[in-house]
Amino acid sequence: IPSPYNAECRNFIWSNKDGLELLLDGTLTLESSLTVTGDFDLNPSASINPIMRHEIYFSSSTDNYILTPGVQLPELLFIGSEGTWTLQDNLMSDQLTFEAGTFNTNGHDVTTDVWNAFEEYPKHFNFGSSHITVNGTMDLAEFQTRNVTVDAGTSLIECEVLNSIVTDLYDVQFNNAGVLNLGNNHYNLNSLILNGAGPLNTVNDLTLNHLIFKRNGSILSLDISEEFTVNKSIESMTSLGNPGVLKSSSSGSQVDVDKALGNLCVTGYVEFIDVHSDFSSVFHAPDGIDGGNNTDIVFDDGSGSSTLYWVAENGGEWQQPNNWSQINGGCPSFKDPALSKHLEFNRNSFTISPVEVQVPFLQTAKDVTFKNAEDLTIMVDTNLKLDNLIVDGGFVSFDGKTVDVTDMTELNSSGFITTYLDNFFTNNLLTVSGVLIARDGGKLTVRN
Repeated sequence: IPSPYNAECRNFIWSNKDGLELLLDGTLTLESSLTVTGDFDLNPSASINPIMRHEIYFSSSTDNYILTPGVQLPELLFIGSEGTWTLQDNLMSDQLTFEAGTFNTNGHDVTTDVWNAFEEYPKHFNFGSSHITVNGTMDLAEFQTRNVTVDAGTSLIECEVLNSIVTDLYDVQFNNAGVLNLGNNHYNLNSLILNGAGPLNTVNDLTLNHLIFKRNGSILSLDISEEFTVNKSIESMTSLGNPGVLKSSSSGSQVDVDKALGNLCVTGYVEFIDVHSDFSSVFHAPDGIDGGNNTDIVFDDGSGSSTLYWVAENGGEWQQPNNWSQINGGCPSFKDPALSKHLEFNRNSFTISPVEVQVPFLQTAKDVTFKNAEDLTIMVDTNLKLDNLIVDGGFVSFDGKTVDVTDMTELNSSGFITTYLDNFFTNNLLTVSGVLIARDGGKLTVRN
């Protein structure tokens, strides 16, 4: 297609049986272009050679598909506010520009050097489970006038710079080469992944489920006047010698880290500088590095503790080592509960109520204490055998088959046990100020 011509067709279907090349033969000032108003379907052996000024236009008011199995495409421009384009394979393009229409990645990956959205016509992106890589700047929705909506799905956006007033995205990874300010919007992400050589600075509120330090020395610098909330975890893939860094943007002034509910666990090497835990539960960083002026962060790994604390906040199986920690409310210690001298359930153990802990087969334990205020049920499928059972101001229900306490069951500070078990055995029962209720159909036996 010599410049300045535009070749136009409805469906572009290229079998490439003759091994031809599509040459978009533009010049510095004149454009060579192809306009497709329907489907775009390429053979894997197709070859497109763009020269200087060129463009492939997708212009439609109907539903269309794009199939480009491994073929590198040049610059693409999507126009037509009623048009929809759905990928049938991964898409690789030098540049993607969107003026109007709906773009469905359909679970396929997209790789491009530039992503642009311009004009005021409606544009909608369905990202599904796609991995979208922009080797540069992603102008997803730079301004309100761009009229962009996004269904983020479970997608991963990987870019150097992100400009978007659409703030509810899923996973976003930054590969910034230098200092980068996160746009002046309150982003709400599933995961923020730091893979940049330079620091990422916040300039507005930021809410995450997961913060991930992927590259050695990656830095997140938090504005002390803005809110920063991590709802699930902080994870680091960095080395001890060059850890990830979470710090205040103002040296010597603390920045708050908040969590809406429950404890916050940090796995891997992260250095904290001028950070304050601004929530009532536990902030635990067993491999964390105290860089100075930090408060309410537990750096101890609890390795000297003889007690294991239940930390599976939504319940789970008793025997799983990752449900227990040597720090009250801390990160999993991956210790076998049957080998611990003391097990404890308390207010840091759960974030929901009611909650259930399952004992799917025979389990043994030494001393077990319940201090939790939540409505907790221990579901015993066969047998739970304990040396001592202490309920110290807590609440616990046992349901299922058999609990056998070989020494003492003790209730203190209005501790409360309800048993729906087929059999609840205890050698001794001491009730200082507590209550034990055996429901109809169950059996309670005190041997001594």
